[in-house]
Amino acid sequence: MRILSIMWSSYLPLLSEAARVLGFELTAYSTKQIKREPGLVSRIASEIGKADLVLLYRTSDDFWEELEQTVLTVKDRMPVVVVGPEPSFSALSNVNPEIVATVYKYILFGGAGNMRNMLDYLLSNLFGETVTFAFPEPLPWRASIIRRSPAFSRPRPTSFPLTGSSSPPPRRLLWASSSRAPTG
Repeated sequence: MRILSIMWSSYLPLLSEAARVLGFELTAYSTKQIKREPGLVSRIASEIGKADLVLLYRTSDDFWEELEQTVLTVKDRMPVVVVGPEPSFSALSNVNPEIVATVYKYILFGGAGNMRNMLDYLLSNLFGETVTFAFPEPLPWRASIIRRSPAFSRPRPTSFPLTGSSSPPPRRLLWASSSRAPTG
């Protein structure tokens, strides 16, 4: 299968590796690359017709207006899956919205396994191939440090010069999270 894809540069290494492992031919461009080299838009326009599948992670960059016109010319000949941070971007897709939503989850959750499963999912659902795949699985994005770990074993001090006493200073917890504060 030949795939033409445009995604954020952070997604491309995993997608490239998944395509290589599964034996797919991938032509991929990053949005950053296209912004730096506007001439790539015409190159992509000439390559898009050779693909069996178009997989796009659309952003609000200016070059998409021109690329959308190209995508419209091939929508009747091949599956086009468009995902992105704005739900309206998926309107350019010509596949079942459930497939688009699932592909977005694979990409959003990240990881090599999710990318491989995404390609197998597309192969199964768009091309009718009999392959096994797992549905998108969230990966942990936080790390926990367990203070009893040997890495944190160290003798406790007997005097605390900053407080001037034999009692340790009060512990302060610094919490950084993009979603929510700790509970309990």
